[in-house]
Amino acid sequence: VSHGRFSTALITDKIVSKEPPLFAELKHRFPSQWAAGQEEKIHEIMQTIVEATGIQAGPVVAEFLLAGRKKTPHLVEVSPDPGGEYLADHLFPVVTGRDFFEEMVRNSSLFLRDYEVEAVTNIGAPHAVIRFIPQKDGKLRELRLPQELFVHPGFLFANMLRYPGDVTSTTAGNSDRLAVFGISADHERADELEHEVEDFARKTIVEYEAGR
Repeated sequence: VSHGRFSTALITDKIVSKEPPLFAELKHRFPSQWAAGQEEKIHEIMQTIVEATGIQAGPVVAEFLLAGRKKTPHLVEVSPDPGGEYLADHLFPVVTGRDFFEEMVRNSSLFLRDYEVEAVTNIGAPHAVIRFIPQKDGKLRELRLPQELFVHPGFLFANMLRYPGDVTSTTAGNSDRLAVFGISADHERADELEHEVEDFARKTIVEYEAGR
């Protein structure tokens, strides 16, 4: 938000698990494959929120559920923060070529009131996917991401969130996810990117100690 006007930075898809850990966030991808044609409506809702709350400057993150055959956007949550899930620090820079946190400071600074948020376009922008490795119940014995991930031409980052010896639970949802990585590709290779991401996830070695 700049000068009370909302600008859409990114619209991404969130994919959640359909098995334990239920509804854990497994993947975030840009550009959205589901919000096509809904961008204007989403923008209108966000501008209404900005006006109702009186926000003048700063980041605002919202989550929508696209329901029904018409994929009507329903607001799930909204918060005046930069957002997590590695979107601001990894996905935003590779897609836009800009530093999210630097822009956030500039936009929020009292000394830079003339700062304007630069519009982001999906046209020709790189595609990017952030993928989490979900946990199981038990004591983790081994966890290794595939080596080919780290030499992928679009490799962005990889973080281990849990380590051998840690006890994880499917009831913990997002809190106990095991690892996360991100890769990107030119928009011409969008379909290949989706397959590569899932291939890396399948090749991740996850082993738990045998139960008694």
